[in-house]
Amino acid sequence: MGRSDRDLIPRYSEAISNYINNVASPGFKIAWLGQKVPFLTDQNDIFYSVHDKIKAYNVEHHFYDIENSNKVDHNSYKWDINKTWKQIFGYDLVIGLRVSYLSRSSEKFITNLKLSTKNNARVIFDFVSSEHPNKLGNGNYIYEGVGNFKLSTEMLRKKNLYFGNYRALSESTKNRHYTIAEIIRR
Repeated sequence: MGRSDRDLIPRYSEAISNYINNVASPGFKIAWLGQKVPFLTDQNDIFYSVHDKIKAYNVEHHFYDIENSNKVDHNSYKWDINKTWKQIFGYDLVIGLRVSYLSRSSEKFITNLKLSTKNNARVIFDFVSSEHPNKLGNGNYIYEGVGNFKLSTEMLRKKNLYFGNYRALSESTKNRHYTIAEIIRR
């Protein structure tokens, strides 16, 4: 775990677990996008830091990642951010943390976000930028990823997607700014 992770994970955990605790009830189902099965990997810091703070009981977690295998007994599913997300369906909450930057196509990513907001009750993602989060509302706030992936709030608005319940975080180690937001379809 890097220095910035030690700073960010507790703040991510607080934001996500507080959100879940405000909306979850017994039997709540969560899809974790870009998350390997936690008990089969050492890359589980964010999941466990959130999981340990969830107050609702009987919350069901499903894990989607490109390195997962389709083992239903582990709630493990192979998933690629750059392909269709049609298998992400019927969840109370879909969470995508530290994964959006891997998308290669802004258009495909937005299409998949829209599909997720249609097929699930709630969707939360985080976005990383070198721009300060206070620029969030002006339409010029750009999130950058690999290849040609660039995303602005204006691009989302054109597809009737908006940020709600967002939280902006900054860290000084790499001078990055993070926005954790619920994606809302209108």
